[in-house]
Parts: sequence; C-alpha cells; structure tokens
Amino acid sequence: MPSRHILCAFPLLGIGRRCGVTFVNVSWLDVKLGIRTLAKYPGLSIVAIGGMALAIAIGAGYFAFIGAMLDSIVPVYEGQRLVVIRNRHLAGPAAGDVTRASAHDFVLWRGALTSVTDLGAFRDNSYNLSTADGSPQLVRAAAMTRPASG
Repeated sequence: MPSRHILCAFPLLGIGRRCGVTFVNVSWLDVKLGIRTLAKYPGLSIVAIGGMALAIAIGAGYFAFIGAMLDSIVPVYEGQRLVVIRNRHLAGPAAGDVTRASAHDFVLWRGALTSVTDLGAFRDNSYNLSTADGSPQLVRAAAMTRPASG
C-alpha cells in the first residue's frame, strides 16, 4: 500500500500546503481488526486502557497542582491585585538574569505608571542577629516602602 502526503490545510484561512509528512491510509478493516484484537485479549485491553487512564489522570493532576501553585492568590487584602515587576537582562552574557532595581528606578516607575493604584518596593536580605547569649544567628528579613497614598 503506497503512502501519501498529508495536505496541511488551514480551512479558516483558505491556505493549504504540502507538509511532506507521510501516513498510512486507515481503513474500516483496520478499525475492525483493532476491535477484534481488544475483544480477543481482554486482559491486555484492560491493562492498556487502565494505563492510559492512569497516565491521563497523573498528567491532569500534575497540571492542576502546578496551576494552583503558580496562580495562587497572596493571602493579603486584595491579593489578586498584586503584581511583581522585575529588572531582567534581555541580551548579553547575563541574559535572563534578574537584577535589583535602584531606588531611583523605583521613584521613576512610581511617577510614570498610570495604570496602577500604588507601587511599592521591597528588598529581602539575610542579616546576622545577635541572640541573648551573644551568638550570631542568620535571619531573613525584608524592607518595604510605605504606600504613596497612605
């Protein structure tokens, strides 16, 4: 049986072109043979269907979990309105690296952004804290700006 090329068509745009991908013609005989094979070997059918169902369930659960983690709302008043603005290098050897914005940049952004209600900045850092017995302990803390409107 000769193979033929798929015609990649975009019916909404009225565009068609040859993809160069080959496939084998599927006939009703192939479908009937597949159904007969599934009926002849029910154990294999159950394992195959169960395996596919399990794989689909794991994939769906994984993406639901990742979606919940990435799209979670911060537990603060109107947390769904919070966004993060970062400086990121677009080119050069440090492409993709996030850098800290300067206070000057923050003041310029606060004055120029008109689509936001308020803009605040924070900087997290590690500090040495001296305990009561005099031994230093490393702690993480954040410094935040006061809202411009309040």
